[in-house]
This record gives sequence, structure tokens and C-alpha cells, in this order.
Amino acid sequence: MKRVLALCVLLAACGSVTQDADVADLAASAGMARLETTTLPAGREEIRIWIADGLVTPYHLVRLTHARDRWMGELWRYWPRGDSLDGDIDSCRCARTVRGPLYTLCRVTEEKGIDWESVARRLQEWNVRDLSGEKHGDALRVEVRNGGSYARRDIEASSPNPARIVELVESLDPAPCR
Repeated sequence: MKRVLALCVLLAACGSVTQDADVADLAASAGMARLETTTLPAGREEIRIWIADGLVTPYHLVRLTHARDRWMGELWRYWPRGDSLDGDIDSCRCARTVRGPLYTLCRVTEEKGIDWESVARRLQEWNVRDLSGEKHGDALRVEVRNGGSYARRDIEASSPNPARIVELVESLDPAPCR
């Protein structure tokens, strides 16, 4: 019983970014509409990958948008307000910093050098739009909006496809702050 209680306390302290309220706060703070309530015009697609894969911050958000036959992207770091990174945010080299009610967000300066077309192709190869066979969890959320269609999966980061997704996203951040 003590071990179960300790695990619950640990999980509560770490937080879970895949809670709807957390995702809503993060999206609003970054100036993004909630993907599940947004309708995109025909021919446009958006994929958001939220990663909170352990005890170490910062976490990551990748936002891919497809329009006019090309993929563009954004890479964000984020952490709970009051985290040790709040005091040392200068080490994060942020192009833009936003302090929301629950989280601090940092848009990564180096994102302009990322080949977003390649990232999108890899995600498509891994069938990121259909991770229904994966174990449900709270370390990784994938949201996909294609026109009026919306899908979301909350997944354990240790499952095979999500582990590759986490590795890919973390590789996009060439100089993470810690």
C-alpha cells in the first residue's frame, strides 16, 4: 500500500501533460486554438505531439501544419511553473517565452533549421495518425486534425511507435536547456 501511495504521489508531482486542462492551458498560452474544437479548411492538416516523458524537464510540443503542399513546423519546450528552469530560462535560448498560469513555454530558436518535410514523412511512415494499437498512457499525446476530422491518442512513451516519436522529437532540439 505504501508503494502504491508513493507512486501516486510521484506521478502527481511529475504531472501529466495529457490532462485536457494542461493541454488547453499550453495551447492558449502559445496562441494556438484547441485542436479538437478547430475546423481546418479542406486540404489543410495539423499534427500536434505533446511529450512529457518522465521526470526531467523541459517537455516538448511539436506542431506540424500542412498547407499549400508543404509542411511547416514549430518546436516548443515547456515546463511547470516553479520548475528550476524558470529561474534559469536564459540557458534555453528562446525565440519567444510565454509564462502561462500553469506552464512556461519557450519557442525554440533553432527550429528554422529543421527539415519539417522530413519530420512529417517519418511520422507518416510510422502511421502516426493511427496509433490505436498502442497502450494508453499519459506521457505522449498525438492530436491530428484534417479539415473537419479530429483524432487524439494518449499513449505510453515506451510503446514501440511512440518511443520512436519521442526520440525523433528530442533529436529536433539540438541544444536543449537543462
